[in-house]
This record gives sequence, C-alpha cells and structure tokens, in this order.
Amino acid sequence: MESKSKRIALYGVFAALIVVVFYLETLIGSFWITPPAIVSLSLLFTFCLSADWRLGLGGGILFGLTSWALAAMFGNPAFIFPWISVLPRAFVGIGAYGGFRLTKRLVKDKANYFVTECLPYSIGALCGIVINTALVVTALTLFLPEMGSLGDWLSACITINFPIELIAAVILTPVLSNALKRAFGKKAVKVEKAVKSDESKSDIASETGDSRKS
Repeated sequence: MESKSKRIALYGVFAALIVVVFYLETLIGSFWITPPAIVSLSLLFTFCLSADWRLGLGGGILFGLTSWALAAMFGNPAFIFPWISVLPRAFVGIGAYGGFRLTKRLVKDKANYFVTECLPYSIGALCGIVINTALVVTALTLFLPEMGSLGDWLSACITINFPIELIAAVILTPVLSNALKRAFGKKAVKVEKAVKSDESKSDIASETGDSRKS
C-alpha cells in the first residue's frame, strides 16, 4: 500500500513538472510557432518509461493537453486545434515505451551497465522523438495546409526542433530515469518486476479461464 501511494505521489509530481517546464519552454520560445520541448519531452519519457504502456498513453495525452492549453494561452494558431496538439501526442508515450521494452529484451543478458541500464531509455526516447515529430508534422500538413507544405514543416522542424529535442532526450532520459531509481528505491520506481508479475498473472488467469471453458 505504501509503495502504491509513493508511486501515485511520484506520478503526480512528474505530471506537474511536465506542465511547469513545458510552460516555461513555451514562454521562452514564444517567438517560434513550434518551440523546442528540450526538457519537457525528457521528463515525459522518464514518466512514461517508469511503469507500463498505460502510463505512456496517459503521459502522452497529458503532454498534448498541456500543449493545447498553452497554445490557447499564448495564441499559437497551429496547436490550438486538439487534433494537432493532443491526438499525435497520445501515441508518443506508447511508442517510447515500446522501443524501451524491445531494447530491454534484446540486451537483458548483457553485462555492460550502460547497455542494460542506459541504452534502453535512450532508444525509448529516440522512438518517442521520431514519432512526435513525424505525427505532429503530418497533422500540421493535413489540417493546416495554408500554413505550409509537408516539405516546409519538415525543413523547419528537422533543422531546429528535431536535433535539439533528440540530443536532449537521448542524454537526459537515462540520466533522469536512473536518478529516479536511486532516489526512490526499488519499491517505488523499479516497477518492471511488478509489471511482469501482473502480466504473468493475467496470462495465467486467461489460461485457467480457457481451460475451464474447454
């Protein structure tokens, strides 16, 4: 029970941090229609990779809703539409988590600390950044063609936003994630074992149900 309450408190703190940092980034970069999310995306990935795909989905939606609210606050004509600011971001956390879990499985038998404890977070962050850029640029092109073509948005984002966000997230996400593990201990943050246990229990329950039916 204590571990669960700690986890809920941790997620609440991270959600608040994402909102505050995203606000500051938008305030500082308000001169640019798509200000780079240098730190907030790293916080988002740290948040999404600390548990399971459901947290990834929730984190992505939270990030999108924050983007939408800030667009309304600062008068950003592109991200005021939820199908541009929210919908693409719903897949960002899930994509990052998928890349993280796949890499974890591939390197689980390796002895190198960097490979087992840092690389999966960096790969997860890389997947999240690529998905975020690809989906947002596609949404901008589809729903706001008057503001620029696909080539215009790609050239703008790839030359400015993408490299900055990618470098920051690939470096910061493993640092933040591992710092989080050390700060809160195995019970609060090392949720992977608990997730695996829950998955195995659900598999056993489904197998039992199937055997009863047969």
